[in-house]
Parts: sequence; structure tokens; C-alpha cells
Amino acid sequence: MQRTPPPPAAKPKGKGRLVLLLVLAFVAFVALAVVAVSAFGANSATPVKTAGRIIPPSPTSATYPPEPPAPAPAKGTKRQQGDGYTVDIPAGFIRTEKGTQVAFSAKGRAVIRVAEVQITTDLLKSIEAAEAKQPYEGYELIRIAPLETSPYKGADTAEWEYAYEGKDGLVHVVARWVDVPDAGAFAIYYAVPEAQWAKSKKQRDAVFASFRFQRDPN
Repeated sequence: MQRTPPPPAAKPKGKGRLVLLLVLAFVAFVALAVVAVSAFGANSATPVKTAGRIIPPSPTSATYPPEPPAPAPAKGTKRQQGDGYTVDIPAGFIRTEKGTQVAFSAKGRAVIRVAEVQITTDLLKSIEAAEAKQPYEGYELIRIAPLETSPYKGADTAEWEYAYEGKDGLVHVVARWVDVPDAGAFAIYYAVPEAQWAKSKKQRDAVFASFRFQRDPN
């Protein structure tokens, strides 16, 4: 008696459909990843190469914390307002203005001058360039040096100290240069007869400490 061969084993239902769905899901994932990378690349800060030139991304404007308010002027001083700064000057000093500089003086006493200055590429080199043009008779350089810790937050500071022969004798000067990013640069000069140099220390330190620059809010 001839036996009929058994039917082939049935394939599990749904297996082919599951494989197809997995393949389609993988293809969709790859497509989304390509789109996402393209979108992020278009908005990144990476320089764009166009016609053989590298176009850098647009710079982002720097932001600075607000300057702390200056303390009230010390007794015997008066707060003076300049273009982009304030400074406290001993009472009784006469104010005169010439161009971008303001001077304060009292006969037989110190002369204090605040001037806007230009910084080319380096603070010390800019001071050296100014020194090369100094007009004084008997000029003698004492030092040009940066302040390791600037007393003005967010600014680079250096001092230029020198002496020269004035009409009434030797004059001793220290000029403090303050380079303020996004707000220009200033030089505060304190000049006094050499005989008064030592005893004027407290006053000139107070003048320098009172200086406050003002960044343009725009």
C-alpha cells in the first residue's frame, strides 16, 4: 500500500511581513538622519567654502556684565564726567578741554589729564609709539610696564612713567593707559613737580582708583 507523503511544514505566519517592516523602518531612519545632519550643518558656525574662498561665520557680539556703580566721591573731590568715563578730581582744580582730552590743574600743584588714545595692535607697543613722539626737554623714561592685575574689570592696563625738565624744574609723570574692549582706550596722566612726588602718592592713587569707563549700551 502506497503512503501519501506528508505536506510540507507551514511557514510561520507574519514572519515575511515583519522582515519587510523592519527594512522599511531602517530606510526611514537613515533618511531622517541625513535630513537632520544637513539641517544642522546649514546652521553651524563652520566656515563655508565658496568659489575658492573661505567665508567665516558672522561674529557674535560680545556681552559684558554691567559695570558696578562707582562709590560716592571722596571728601574734598568732585566727580567729573568725560566722553565715556568719570573720574574724581580734587576740589579747586580748574577744568580745561582741548580736542579729545580734558585737563584739571591747580597752580603749584598737580596736573591731571585724561585723553582718548588709539591702541593699534598691542597696548605696550602703542605706549612706546607715543613715547617716540614725546616733545619734552630733558625727557627721561622711568618705566613702561603692564599692571599684572588690572584694577578695571575687563580692561588691560599699563603705566608709562617718566620725567622731564619743566620751566620751574623737574616734573614727574605717570600715565595709566586703560584699553577697554568695545569702549575705546584712555590715558590718565598725573604730573607733579618732583619735590611733591612722594607726598602726592595718596592723591594720585585716589584719582586712578576713581576712574570708571562706560561702555556704549548699543
